[in-house]
Amino acid sequence: MGPGEYSEAVQLVDALVQTTRALPGTRADRLALVGHSRGGGATQQYLLAGGNVQAAVLHSSGYALRPWNRAAEFKVPILIMHGTADSFGENTQFGLAREFEMGLRANRKPVETAYCEGCGHNTFFTNSTQRDDELKRMIEFLRRHLGR
Repeated sequence: MGPGEYSEAVQLVDALVQTTRALPGTRADRLALVGHSRGGGATQQYLLAGGNVQAAVLHSSGYALRPWNRAAEFKVPILIMHGTADSFGENTQFGLAREFEMGLRANRKPVETAYCEGCGHNTFFTNSTQRDDELKRMIEFLRRHLGR
């Protein structure tokens, strides 16, 4: 796979990963990406371009490039978090998150989901109950896939 549709995003994410990996005390073999909205889309692109992390969390991700068509190419555990009332734009609709989940499952890829009933695109930042629940879920997912 080449750099994908958004090569600049892939390069930026790769620079972030490489910089993080070089930090003192970092467990370079245990990195994950967490991306919200366009950051989730950039995370998808990075993974499809062969990016080297061990897990990913897609939070209210955009699905502009319809990644379910390439679900077989994803190689790391993915946690999809999405609000059922996300109406931020045509590429963040809840049904797209479900479609990506189904594509990953059909290809026997490790995927978990946390769908928040009635939550919108950015309510994570304004609803403390949602934020607390989702942070707990992210931490549990990352501990399982990265170790302690």
